[in-house]
Amino acid sequence: MICKKCMSGNVSVQMTQDIKLRKKRKGILYWVIIGWWLQPLLWLFFTLPMLFIAIFRPKRYKLRVKNKKIAICQNCGYQWNA
Repeated sequence: MICKKCMSGNVSVQMTQDIKLRKKRKGILYWVIIGWWLQPLLWLFFTLPMLFIAIFRPKRYKLRVKNKKIAICQNCGYQWNA
């Protein structure tokens, strides 16, 4: 592999990971079929239990990992996606 900036052949390639945490939510199908009427009714009739659930329930997260190859020139330090 050759560096695009200095045309050197002294290039190393490394694998890196991009890690993102996203909140896990209910899908659009849930809200179209059930959520639009169920959630307001639960809050209307079970306000205190729903309040406790909303406060004390642990947050749900979804981990998203992507692998990328990055080439780094050892002479000039230029880096790019390989």
